[in-house]
Amino acid sequence: MLLLLPIVGCVGLAPTAKPPEAAADRLGDVRVGALAMDFGPVPVGDEAESVLTLTSSSTEMVTVRALLEGDAAFSVPVDTLAVFEGDTLLTVRFRPTATGAVSGTLRLSDDAGATVDVALLGNGDSGGGGGGGGGEGDSAPNVSLNATSYDFGELEIGRSVTESFTLTNNGGSPLTLSGITPSDGAFRIGGIAANATLAPGASGTVDVTFAPTRSEAYSGTISIASNDPDGAATIAVRGRGAQTCSLCEPVIEVDTDSLEFTVFGSSDRKTVIVRNDGDVDLRVTDVSVANDLVATCGTFSVSGWSGPRVVAPSGSMSLTVTYTITDNCFDYPFPDLDSNMMHILSNDPYTPDWAISLQGSGVYF
Repeated sequence: MLLLLPIVGCVGLAPTAKPPEAAADRLGDVRVGALAMDFGPVPVGDEAESVLTLTSSSTEMVTVRALLEGDAAFSVPVDTLAVFEGDTLLTVRFRPTATGAVSGTLRLSDDAGATVDVALLGNGDSGGGGGGGGGEGDSAPNVSLNATSYDFGELEIGRSVTESFTLTNNGGSPLTLSGITPSDGAFRIGGIAANATLAPGASGTVDVTFAPTRSEAYSGTISIASNDPDGAATIAVRGRGAQTCSLCEPVIEVDTDSLEFTVFGSSDRKTVIVRNDGDVDLRVTDVSVANDLVATCGTFSVSGWSGPRVVAPSGSMSLTVTYTITDNCFDYPFPDLDSNMMHILSNDPYTPDWAISLQGSGVYF
């Protein structure tokens, strides 16, 4: 006898894969080195520091913001951090003002809205000391910067760009600077004087100018030396010089090399257009007219010129040449004698002096 057994099965019910969840310790391409920082016992009035490592796998700069929540005993020197490829360090400080356990949260976020919370723990310890006033740590000067790194990006050789950093004395006594030094000459320093003194709570501005001279990547540090007992503060900087031009020189082009005026009355005017057909700035340094000193029945003059001008690539400038007569006669150019000639001087390497011949005639009344 043939025995038939029913076959029971599920068709088309393959298990659905769950989408991967974002790692709790990552801000996009940036991994946060720790999700908790425990400073342990620290004497009241003293300060302890710990470093949080942010590791980026992106070749682009990532902006990370730091927001502290909880007890004010925790602090960070910056609230915005430029994170480059590799490791970037963020210093977290703990200075308890009373005994007992202290906690807080360091919330890190990026431009995409991702966040990572780092738990902060510490304990204020009596330290065995007697009562009254703060210790040496409370009165010492302390350098704080609004940012400790910056990427200037790509910049054409010969140009420059400046970024300003705010330096604040968060300590309890005057902060005296003893030097602000870049490690690479492509970065220049301005702003606050290198020997300035900042009172507690006062701020100054450190201006860093990036001016590349070669087509290559630059990186360095700005070292800020002072009487802060923690030593010199630093700003990590980098940028890239780029040669984006093809000719890499200015080319002057003027719409004429001769002007002829015919006057019935007293004067006549003509416009001269100066163009830059090159791919770097054309610097026009002087515009002048040399009149004939013998035949004085007419005079050539130029207006629209007030001093050196820069004409950008594909840009132009205009000048007005006027011929004014005082008698009936003819004025002819004599280039060899530089008589009745107009000159436009520039940094064009091939035509540094564009000469225009001037001729005029007319009836004066």
